[in-house]
Amino acid sequence: MILKPLIGLALLAAVAIPAGAADAPPGGPVAGPAQAGPQPQPDYHCPTTPYLNCMPPIGEDRRQACSKEYVAWVQAHCPKTQIVY
Repeated sequence: MILKPLIGLALLAAVAIPAGAADAPPGGPVAGPAQAGPQPQPDYHCPTTPYLNCMPPIGEDRRQACSKEYVAWVQAHCPKTQIVY
């Protein structure tokens, strides 16, 4: 009598466990470089002036604003801003 419910539970458990779950590390899957989610965007804002002055010599106050990463972001996201080299 007890055997039938146990067989039923065993069948349900076999169906409910996804394939390969027994081989997974405890705590869930570990994301490798290929599985990592998108990288967060830096906290950039479009310049408030129509020009971004990156003419040499670039002083300490303009180094962040003239970095390669920020200039590329401005070119992609701020179409009205002109960059002066």
